[in-house]
Amino acid sequence: MGMTHHAWAQDDGGKSTSNFRFGIKGAPSLAWLKPDSKAFESAGSQVKFAYGLITEFKLGKTTSFVTGLDVAYAGGKLNFKDSVWYTEAGDTSIFHLMKRKYTLQYVDLPLLLKMKTNEIGYMTYFAQFGFNLGFNIKSRAVDEVKQDKSTTTVVKEDVNVIKDVNFMRVALNIGLGVEYNITGNTSLLIAANYNNGFTNSFLGSSKSLMTKQNEALKTKAFSNYMSLTVGFLF
Repeated sequence: MGMTHHAWAQDDGGKSTSNFRFGIKGAPSLAWLKPDSKAFESAGSQVKFAYGLITEFKLGKTTSFVTGLDVAYAGGKLNFKDSVWYTEAGDTSIFHLMKRKYTLQYVDLPLLLKMKTNEIGYMTYFAQFGFNLGFNIKSRAVDEVKQDKSTTTVVKEDVNVIKDVNFMRVALNIGLGVEYNITGNTSLLIAANYNNGFTNSFLGSSKSLMTKQNEALKTKAFSNYMSLTVGFLF
């Protein structure tokens, strides 16, 4: 009974001193792929988005463990340097790949340590450090290709590339942010995070892309993004 009373007690300002908080968030981001391959190069970034739930467990006066569940979209653009090609099931046409824009969808589990200041007025400032574990659930691409024996570039939409994408993504996640207390235990949350993938986004040896020597293309790139999180904690 004593522990339960402490967990949900109110301080003199009417704010909950609960050891557990939850919330919701949305996070637009700027995502790109960092290649580690001679077969392709980065062609720029894309605007993506994430949304999800926040759960925060208090460890001490100024530290918390933060996790939750997110649906996150990552990706980027790649230029292919050599004669990379593929075919489609039931089609004998050969498509020479020039450029590809990836949209990689993950279910993300953040595992973060949050360190914050004492409240200054209505504001609390914090830093976060930890990891994200991502599980790929959908992977699509937009391709710029030339069909065999043609010099005309065409665009192929909604190409399914999930068989070439690594199921798990592990990333470093660091960020800075601020909470603005609205009332009681309800706060507006704003944070900027850098999410740096350090596992290969691809399988290493493509199941669909071939080189001009008719060998499976070796693929390696890391998925990174910068995000701006806006949410509410209760």
